[in-house]
Amino acid sequence: MNWYQIEKLALRQYKERIFLKKLRKLGCYFVRKGSTSHEIWFCPYFGKVITIPIKGAGDIDPYLANKIITHDMALTQQQFNAA
Repeated sequence: MNWYQIEKLALRQYKERIFLKKLRKLGCYFVRKGSTSHEIWFCPYFGKVITIPIKGAGDIDPYLANKIITHDMALTQQQFNAA
């Protein structure tokens, strides 16, 4: 198994409200509504602005959630899930 296959196994789907609750626990806060179905959040701990796709009532795509966690926030899945 290569690293991509291992990373793919670790992906999980998050409900929007659970994902946002975890962001709040990490100290992030809502800044404003973005265009169409996105929200802009700021994470002071990381010093970064992140964009979260919000469709209303549903799940965030696992690949997109992984990108937000690992790339935008520079966390591992385990660190994010521990919040």
